[in-house]
Amino acid sequence: MQNFQNLRFSDAHQRDCARVVSSLLKADGQSRASLAAALELTSMTTSRIIADLLDNGFVTEDVAEKRGRGRPGTLVRLNAQRIGFTVIKMTSYLVEGALLDLQGNIIVSQTKRLSASADNQQMTGFLRQMILELQASQPAMMVHVGTTILVAGIVDVKKRVWLITSRWPQVRDFNLAEALNPVTPFVCLFRQLDIELDVHFKAETAPVNTAALLHWGWGIGLAYCSHNVASIAHQGPFGEIGHWRFDTLQDRPCGCGNRGCLETAVALPVLLSQLGLDDLINQGQEQDIGGYLQDVSLAEHQDMQLAIRLVARAMGNMCRILFPERVYLTGPFTSNKAVFTQLCSQFQAEGLVGALKLPDVVMVQTENQDILQSAIRPLIESALGNLPAIAAGEL
Repeated sequence: MQNFQNLRFSDAHQRDCARVVSSLLKADGQSRASLAAALELTSMTTSRIIADLLDNGFVTEDVAEKRGRGRPGTLVRLNAQRIGFTVIKMTSYLVEGALLDLQGNIIVSQTKRLSASADNQQMTGFLRQMILELQASQPAMMVHVGTTILVAGIVDVKKRVWLITSRWPQVRDFNLAEALNPVTPFVCLFRQLDIELDVHFKAETAPVNTAALLHWGWGIGLAYCSHNVASIAHQGPFGEIGHWRFDTLQDRPCGCGNRGCLETAVALPVLLSQLGLDDLINQGQEQDIGGYLQDVSLAEHQDMQLAIRLVARAMGNMCRILFPERVYLTGPFTSNKAVFTQLCSQFQAEGLVGALKLPDVVMVQTENQDILQSAIRPLIESALGNLPAIAAGEL
């Protein structure tokens, strides 16, 4: 599960403790003998590791079901509630927060609305308060290791800086690591699109080498991965095709400061207003709006026709740059069958280059639990590298 070459340990015992915990994360309830064999440890070393993990509350041991003669064996099980993480999803005005244990089980969750006028200072107070409220529901022995923030917009993942977002236009160059340092030991920042792409790419039954995910909703965003690593996105800002500029839209100002951006014609708030469906903006998350749009007549509306043509052209241009083998499409408009069918048809009519063909478009929805479990993976790695500090209450 974890790449232990990326983790630093003061000695072999700490590393092996982390390896045992990681093994139990893959398959909980293992015997000492099976752990020793799987990790190539001696029985004496395994016993010393288990004793340490038991003393510090990271694992428990219980009697296995008796089979045949002799004394029943024991099984080592993970105490998942010894370590906790928070994940906050900031992809709409309704911000979702959850406290999870080491196995990704949700301990508690909450949803709060954050005004579109919020600036960096107000965002800082809002996030700190949400994290503290989630931490207040921790089980007695749980140690909070860190927080993952999932956002939409332009981000610098390495520096953990949220550069710009259309949801909260007053939030600019927001350093989440600095803002949240007082309430959480470790902070990860990702675009939710990258997390969703990771989920679908790993779930492929027919593996591909490259894939792209395009989200058509509040904004228009792109995620891309190659060989199971979203490497481009992790180098810094990436994928804001919503701000590609089109001459046909040059009279439309965009919140980013330019004119003619794709989002000025195809973004969710713009189209809902043009379609006379303004009230849906306050209905909740994008998936809730998508459920309503599923049965609404949209595809023949003049503004929707323009939006479909522009999104199809943007997707075609994206494929001429990245040449993905698979394209996933998400967002509330994809739930409308007529819109999705027309979009796919116009996308294929774009053509690629020469005899090369455009990839098929796969409409996907990402389960919330899958997003959360993928979001805490780097936090789990941090926890495994800091088991002694967690045990000592020093994290």
